[in-house]
Amino acid sequence: MSVYRWVYWENGKLNDVGILADGTLHNPRGYDPEVVRKAVLAANERKRVRRSEYARKAATRRSRWDKKVYQVAQQIVRAAMRLGRVQHALSVGAAWTIPSPSGAGLAVSAGRMFSLKLTSASPK
Repeated sequence: MSVYRWVYWENGKLNDVGILADGTLHNPRGYDPEVVRKAVLAANERKRVRRSEYARKAATRRSRWDKKVYQVAQQIVRAAMRLGRVQHALSVGAAWTIPSPSGAGLAVSAGRMFSLKLTSASPK
């Protein structure tokens, strides 16, 4: 399963302990086997909870980012539709770029679906 360089347990720190894949203890320093097993299992649980929490937060961040990008893209497409560019791009299958003052822009391709791509400012 896992071998740790150190594990905190109750009043101290256990160094170089673990449980190997076959279920035997890795305990070269001779700590009490029952204490080592409990400490390693508790450390494994803490690690599992921490990784699970990080994965949940990452999924939430990704979801929020995707929603934000979609909202911005919708605003851009709505603004472009008012200008008539999207209908033209749809009719000829062309792409168009919305420049920004910094020189960067947003390239929009119209095919079966809209494709948005950020373009960076060219170095001067």
